[in-house]
Amino acid sequence: MRNLALFILITINFFHAAEFNSGDYFPNQVIVKLGSETERIMDNSRSTSIPQLDVMLNQFGVTEVVPLFPQPRTRRTDLPDINRIYLLKYGSNISTLSVANAIEQNSSVVYAEPRYRRYESEVPNDPDFSNQWHLNKIMA
Repeated sequence: MRNLALFILITINFFHAAEFNSGDYFPNQVIVKLGSETERIMDNSRSTSIPQLDVMLNQFGVTEVVPLFPQPRTRRTDLPDINRIYLLKYGSNISTLSVANAIEQNSSVVYAEPRYRRYESEVPNDPDFSNQWHLNKIMA
């Protein structure tokens, strides 16, 4: 029974994800994860230290390369490395999907995707939800 419920949930999410259109992501913003062999990029940089990728980013008019998860002082080795995930902002009028697909072709890139908008898909069914003031404080 549990497997059936999980299958139904995954199927619903799959079909919901297939309904995305260009209005479901932010224009001119791409999220990129670089491979573990690459150097980390510091804040307010426009260079990745990967010459081929830097040429491509210049062609797209990238104005910012922002780390989504700034490097912690200590890194736990039992957790995945999320320090090489960046938000790229660019100024050209090329479609976001085209930019993401082109960037993803670089061998140093693990993935590149548009920065999708997130929407609430469920309304909490907890009758005491309005009493849980802390959820709004942490933007949950």
